[in-house]
Amino acid sequence: MKEECLSNKALFYFLIAPGATSLSTFRVSEFLFSLSFEPMKKCFLPALVLLFVFACNANDDGDAAGKPENDVDAARMFIRDALDGNYKKARKLVLQDSSNVQLLDNLERAYLHNNDATEQRGYREASIRIHETKKINDTVSVVVYSNSFKNKKDSVKTVKIGNDWLVDLKYSFPQTNIRQ
Repeated sequence: MKEECLSNKALFYFLIAPGATSLSTFRVSEFLFSLSFEPMKKCFLPALVLLFVFACNANDDGDAAGKPENDVDAARMFIRDALDGNYKKARKLVLQDSSNVQLLDNLERAYLHNNDATEQRGYREASIRIHETKKINDTVSVVVYSNSFKNKKDSVKTVKIGNDWLVDLKYSFPQTNIRQ
């Protein structure tokens, strides 16, 4: 009880009357070392486990946005990744066949070697404008778009394979226009 009174008295002098000189330095340090960290010790391990679980679920590839939900979403995500120069992410949105892989490799090389830093920044900062979406059938559509940096209309074909919407680059190279 006496020890508790000393702690309360030390707390008073330490917090309420910091200018008071009647409390010795020994009592202040005694008070600080007498604080109990038991509740914190009990919470530390569960908090550490939760931190570890959430850290393991974090995805470094940026797939937090998820898979495209529809044709326009697939086109938009692919175009955004291409404009940003993030061809690793863009590759996941492309129909995987030899022609598309080769076309995407060519696009990546062209982006890196034919554009200086100013142009690359212009592409990264550009917004995407969707002008038209033409549904060919329930699994194929063509999205006509431009970006605010070049303001040139282009088109990309999206196809639904299983539950995934993917971009088919073969449609865009050579560039085609939609005729109504």
